[in-house]
Amino acid sequence: MMKTKPVATTLLVVMAIIFLISYPQRQDMFWAFIMHVSGAAMIGGLADWYAVTALFTKPLGIPFKTAILPRSKERLIQMGRTMLSEELLRVPQMYYAIKKERVMVRIIEYGMSDVGQDQMRDILYGVGN
Repeated sequence: MMKTKPVATTLLVVMAIIFLISYPQRQDMFWAFIMHVSGAAMIGGLADWYAVTALFTKPLGIPFKTAILPRSKERLIQMGRTMLSEELLRVPQMYYAIKKERVMVRIIEYGMSDVGQDQMRDILYGVGN
């Protein structure tokens, strides 16, 4: 993130400059388009900055619903553990995933392919020596 922060800040400043340059000529359709696009880019950039900053710290000293990750670290870790152990890694789900992927068919197809046969030949040659 630290590498892209100066680039994002520069783009935000450039959009603000373009907005300020195009605003006086907004009666012309071309300049109105440029003004609206640069204005939308500024609003989007500021919203993204606030959203990302609010995840980790208190942007502009505003404490309302900010610093979400540091305040909720333990709860998020527990949610991840629960999701993994009770939803993703249960035997029925794993069985379904393995059955759906047809693992044995894939193994046989790989063994019959040229690459698979070359690899098996290399393995058997290594074991034989």
